[in-house]
Parts: sequence; C-alpha cells; structure tokens
Amino acid sequence: MNKNIFVVLITLAIIALCCRPMLCKPLDLNSKENIYSDDGYNGNLDKKTIEQLRQCDMDLETMELCMRCAKITKSTIVYPLCCANEDKIKDWCHDYVFFGAL
Repeated sequence: MNKNIFVVLITLAIIALCCRPMLCKPLDLNSKENIYSDDGYNGNLDKKTIEQLRQCDMDLETMELCMRCAKITKSTIVYPLCCANEDKIKDWCHDYVFFGAL
C-alpha cells in the first residue's frame, strides 16, 4: 500500500513540474503592429530586401505566388521583387505561373 502511495506522489510531482502555465500571449495575426524585426532574417540581407520580404509576410496569397514563381524560375532575386511588386514582377509571375491554366 505504501509503495502505491509513493508511486502516486512521485507521478503527481513530475506532472506538477512539467505542467506550467504559459506566460506568453498568443500571436494575433490580424493586428497591424510591426511584429517583425531585422533579427528574423538571417544572412546578408540589406534593409530594402527585408522590407520587400515583409510585404509577403503580411499577405499569404502573395507569398505563395512568389514562392511558386521563384521555384519555377529558379531565380534568387524573383521572390523579393515579386513580394514588393517592383516593375510589376508580381503580375508577371502570376501570368507565368498560371500560363495555360483554365
């Protein structure tokens, strides 16, 4: 009997140590506050490229289109240009990705 009580107490102690309340608040994706910082992008990206990439972070449809375009074209510069729609690259990517689609 004492052995069973000991096992139950040890189990409760382990559960109490593992289950702690969460101290962080959930991320609100609909908020317009600037939640992105330069720290989120690793590598040698300049400020202009980071700003271009942030535009894709805010719009998932644009992000998907630009990722598909970058993959199909195998170009490293298409993705940030498409995100910012510089020189209407986003429009070109849409036409290129969906060429022949009905």
